Amino acid sequence: MKLSTLNGVKIYDLSAGKSLPEYVNEAKKKKIKLKHLDEYRNRIDLIQDLDFKISSQRIRVSPDQNYIVASGVYPSRVKVYETRELAMKVERGLDSEVLQM
Repeated sequence: MKLSTLNGVKIYDLSAGKSLPEYVNEAKKKKIKLKHLDEYRNRIDLIQDLDFKISSQRIRVSPDQNYIVASGVYPSRVKVYETRELAMKVERGLDSEVLQM
């Protein structure tokens, strides 16, 4: 991940990192397991479809940290994400805004 600073604000370039096949090739060249590459272990994975048209007001993580539940406004929605797969599992539209989770 590439880091630059502009007017004292840190900017992270998330698209500047290596892909999984590049990490695998690097591990093969060094003759080590992938889990021992520091750069691979410190990478950032983004959750797909984690967005709302206007805003998300409430986000909760399950106690076992396997799921993330988020609610958004206009249109009111609840989305459930699985952290292992880094993807959305369920999305439901609501008639009114979520006040408490």
